[in-house]
Amino acid sequence: MAALSEYPQGGSAIVRGDPLTIPVDIKVDGVPIDVSGFDWRAQIRTAIDGALITEFTTSTTTPAGGTVESTVVLDLDPDQTELLNEGMVFDLEQRDGTTMETIRTWWIVTKMHVQKDVSTDALTTATGTTLRKVSARG
Repeated sequence: MAALSEYPQGGSAIVRGDPLTIPVDIKVDGVPIDVSGFDWRAQIRTAIDGALITEFTTSTTTPAGGTVESTVVLDLDPDQTELLNEGMVFDLEQRDGTTMETIRTWWIVTKMHVQKDVSTDALTTATGTTLRKVSARG
């Protein structure tokens, strides 16, 4: 059975336009399992059965102090997080590396918490004047 949760928890939020990395430890009965021989897929949608927004890049790693590759790492780049809105959903599926058939869904996020970024490339003053961004070089 898949774990269900909102993401992130504890009152924080994903910031649109920032890179995002989510490590997911895969365990059965509290014991880490080797996840390296499988394909992993995590798609973000507007709702369950909704339109596809983007897909995480996935990789696997051995956690610090671990002995097997038991962590699936989900990554989004800044362009991908720009597409996110409050309330979107995603899941994490384990798939057969050859047939690409889904073996198991490990995690279903039923609501993503997303915060708009404050800083942007276009600066608009209170009077509506748009300023261009200038970078300082040293």
